Amino acid sequence: MKKFLALFNLRTFITVLICLISTSITLYYDLKLHQTTMLLGLLLVFPLVKSFQFAFKRRERSLEYLSGYRGALIAIHLFFQHTKKLQPEYKAIGLNLVVNSSEALLSNLKCGKPARDEVFKQLDEISLFMMRHEEEISAKTSTLVIRALKEVYISTTFLMSIGTHRTILILRVFAQVFIGLFSLIQAPTLNYTFESSPLSIYLATVVTGLILTTLVNVQEQLENPFD
Repeated sequence: MKKFLALFNLRTFITVLICLISTSITLYYDLKLHQTTMLLGLLLVFPLVKSFQFAFKRRERSLEYLSGYRGALIAIHLFFQHTKKLQPEYKAIGLNLVVNSSEALLSNLKCGKPARDEVFKQLDEISLFMMRHEEEISAKTSTLVIRALKEVYISTTFLMSIGTHRTILILRVFAQVFIGLFSLIQAPTLNYTFESSPLSIYLATVVTGLILTTLVNVQEQLENPFD
């Protein structure tokens, strides 16, 4: 329910208000505009479509990196568990380090806490664990763990950068500007084309503006793959 209500925000209210004011002025002064809205519609659709494409690509890459991250952590856990010289209590410690690292990253992606430094600190604990038990862990296993840790660090860096480096903001700005322009000229165009009842013009302009603004809000929610 919260996600559904998030589609209706201040941006939606402003767009609907513009539609109502534009329609009221159009009907009061009987304004008519003999101009097709096809060009403006194309200018509106282009930034919206590109924004959705970028957002979905971000989600796909995020899932790819998240899968690599989880897989690398599981591999590290298995490397520790299959080290015969490592005592069971130390294997349990290694498991806890892996679990804590995973929980720290997922918590950071969902709510921004703990901080990034703390997330990397949890990963550093795995490296310190290897150094403390270098006698029990063979050189071959250490090499494999280091390779897996490299994948973990790369994936962690990418996943945490998702919240900072988002889709190009200018695309959403263009879309919102053209939605405002479309809301202004739609009522005079409908008044010229159909000369229908005032209620029909009000309904058409408000519903169109509401749908377009909701699409912008949906795209903005898609920016975060971990919501």
